[in-house]
Amino acid sequence: MSLLPPGSRQPALLQTVRMRDPVHYFAALRRRYGPVFRMKLIGFPPQVVVSTAELAAEIYSTDGDGNRAGALRAGYVPWLGDYSLFTNDGEPWWRHRKLLSPALHGRSIASYPELIAEIAAEDIRTWPLGRPFALQEHMQAITLEITLRLVFGIRDVTQLARLRALLLTLSKASGSPLLFLMPARLRAWAEKSPLAMRIPVLPTTRTMRASAAVDEILFAEIARRRDEEDSGATDVLGRLLQARDDQGRSMSDQEIRDELLTLLEAGLETTATGLSWAFERLMRSPAYCGGCGRSWSGARTTATSKRSSRRCCGCAR
Repeated sequence: MSLLPPGSRQPALLQTVRMRDPVHYFAALRRRYGPVFRMKLIGFPPQVVVSTAELAAEIYSTDGDGNRAGALRAGYVPWLGDYSLFTNDGEPWWRHRKLLSPALHGRSIASYPELIAEIAAEDIRTWPLGRPFALQEHMQAITLEITLRLVFGIRDVTQLARLRALLLTLSKASGSPLLFLMPARLRAWAEKSPLAMRIPVLPTTRTMRASAAVDEILFAEIARRRDEEDSGATDVLGRLLQARDDQGRSMSDQEIRDELLTLLEAGLETTATGLSWAFERLMRSPAYCGGCGRSWSGARTTATSKRSSRRCCGCAR
């Protein structure tokens, strides 16, 4: 008897295609099978989805040694490395969480809002006036710039430009639907084999080439910062270089690299998409949008998300 909950019996290919519209597909599965259901996508084992806040909270509070979430996630984001919080479990996961937490604590990032506001203002000045435009791309640009300056701490203009382009390539390539259509064994080989990087038709090639180029920049930056021994650094990279575990051990270059990319993976698309949806919701709520207009001192920018061409009723005036 299967321990998995009920779910769609459609072929994995069809279920994967239906994930092009995940919100409506998940809603349909929930209506038919209840708050917990099973699904099967190409390239992955059967997956169980929970759709209530209570069940999600229970999963997040489960003992990390028992659910092996890291081992399961490793197949999704292999370029994050072996030391990522996303791909670890048990004692290694707890060690890295303790090492990262101080760098992301409220007191450590208290000086960030001013620079974040400056970065946002720089991008907002490029927004067109008087016509709809895709907001998500701008939210992604703002989020990436914040990551480059406050997380990676890159200051060199040339390296900033190169890393900016590479990280966008890596983010887009790693989310390509073609990756998920690859058979699991072929994908596992392609993501580990140097030979596979020479085969341009493989969906993994672009991801792994971008990852290798990003590594070259990050390891050079980590080495440079170690030589400087700047104990007063306020960016996340600088704080990770100073971090020590309970035994007084520092993080290796590879550990720091993996966690920097983990922060990118955790924060880039999620933050950009969340901000875009926030604006989309505001555009549909005149009362709330008008309040934002007053809070933002009469901002005069018209913006739309990709999925809406509505004029933001209050804050666009």
